[in-house]
Amino acid sequence: MPRSSDDLSFDQLIRQHPLTLVIPPQIQLELRERGPMSTRIDDIRVASRFRCRGPAILECVESPIALPRPFPTSQVIVRNLSRTGFSVLMDRELFPEQIVRAFLSIATATAIVARARRLGSRCYDIGFRIKTYQSRQ
Repeated sequence: MPRSSDDLSFDQLIRQHPLTLVIPPQIQLELRERGPMSTRIDDIRVASRFRCRGPAILECVESPIALPRPFPTSQVIVRNLSRTGFSVLMDRELFPEQIVRAFLSIATATAIVARARRLGSRCYDIGFRIKTYQSRQ
């Protein structure tokens, strides 16, 4: 019986799912920055965002009925995070209301797609709202 993603270590998951996205030059520059992000005057946020650049694995758990196509498990780059959500860069588009499981180096989170936008060829910025969070131990 094959092992589930929950049974594999983070390093094993990363090795099984190579990074395939193409990061546009302007985003590569942005990914060099770390720390708190300033908000715009029209931003309505519950929690501060922090820039980061960390690997994660996304596994699609549930999609609306209107999206019958499969979404493979993928390695992504966490772009920023907050207490309530996070944003990733990935090679394909996800759609609002899809539910994913995100395997991070320190935790596993279940999250709902809140927004998605195309940044370039094989590069999408996907925003998630965290539903559940469990530390890896």
